[in-house]
Amino acid sequence: MKQNIVHIALVVKDYDEAIDFYVNKLNFELIEEKILINLNKISDGLL
Repeated sequence: MKQNIVHIALVVKDYDEAIDFYVNKLNFELIEEKILINLNKISDGLL
């Protein structure tokens, strides 16, 4: 039986650098871009 990974989500420090790496170097396909903003959460410095 053929198996595929069809969706992944990553938290990255530098969004543009990550997109460049995954799309241009690893040849991943960027299917959708969404900017998610949670105004109820205070950043803990991990992002």
